[in-house]
Amino acid sequence: MGTALLLFCSGILSVAVALKGSLEDKWLEFCGSFPYHYETACHQFARWDYEARRLWDSIPKEKPNKTVYDCMDLKCLCGYMRGDWVGSRCLLFNNGTVLGKALRREYRMLTEEERRRYHEAMNKIKENGEYDKLAKIHKDYFTSPAAHGGSGFLPWNREYMKRLEIALRMVDHEVALPYWDSTLDYELSDPRYSVLWSEELMGEQDYDGFGSGIKRNVGDKGYLMKETDITTITDWTNEYEHIFAHTAASLDCPNPGYWSAIEYIGADPQLFVGGDMENFLTASNDPLFWSLHAMIDLIWQRWRNLYQPMVSDRENQYPANDTTCSGPAHFRDSPMVPFNNFKIIDGLSNDYTREYARLLRDFVSLIMSP
Repeated sequence: MGTALLLFCSGILSVAVALKGSLEDKWLEFCGSFPYHYETACHQFARWDYEARRLWDSIPKEKPNKTVYDCMDLKCLCGYMRGDWVGSRCLLFNNGTVLGKALRREYRMLTEEERRRYHEAMNKIKENGEYDKLAKIHKDYFTSPAAHGGSGFLPWNREYMKRLEIALRMVDHEVALPYWDSTLDYELSDPRYSVLWSEELMGEQDYDGFGSGIKRNVGDKGYLMKETDITTITDWTNEYEHIFAHTAASLDCPNPGYWSAIEYIGADPQLFVGGDMENFLTASNDPLFWSLHAMIDLIWQRWRNLYQPMVSDRENQYPANDTTCSGPAHFRDSPMVPFNNFKIIDGLSNDYTREYARLLRDFVSLIMSP
């Protein structure tokens, strides 16, 4: 039996605030045109956009001192890991161990040893405070204005996942952030009985919906990602203006993001998991949040490989600034708050996959747990 994932809720909660005033007037009609099961996500995106716009001028935008989390390549990481950069490789521990790129795999495709090391690294960063420090960023519109509700979602998410992964690698350099491919669970006759929810994997829940301090209500609402959701992105979304979707657009936006946008496809599994994951402001309590968003990052990379064969296009093609579509936190040259050493456009850098991580999609079959 592998080491169980024992993370617990960091205790930083938020209370959902009802839509009112200009927020309701401006966006409720937009959300009301969506299929009913996307309306919850639409309202949360609208709230995020509303609060981020309201707070934008008061949000600090100064560049902080650089840390290991700003690293974009192995040479930078090598220095923080006290390794020796020799030629084009990082040697660790004075024994010739080579620091390699992070290799992201589907969580259930990890070997028992790989899964044990991942769980131990997660538990360690929970104990040393790094997990809570990173999770807290996503719990406030003030500290993550571009995390949802606009064109900056994908680049912001990529940088955020990288930082959690670096925290893990500082504990165990061989660990990478695994992704959760919920299309596998969707194919089961009852996804609530997926092996994913076993004690050995992401943890069981009791009758009150709690598991190791994490609140979940698996299957009460929402939907898991389907393979057709992914092919909608990879086969039919061929314009970059659509991949960087304006998911909280006003009715005046000439190019709004509808429910086929990648941000909506990723939101539904959060509702399916429920509990902490249901409310975007508490979702980062659950370690599954990071694996879900790693899957979103993989889908985006697959799209880049298909529709941007010119690697220079991948770093430059981004929607024009338009306040009717997305707030200023999503503008290409805005600081990527709170990662203020980066601009939003920097999240499109090829260095994420060229210099730092490899993203692979595993194709596996699952059976229901006993």
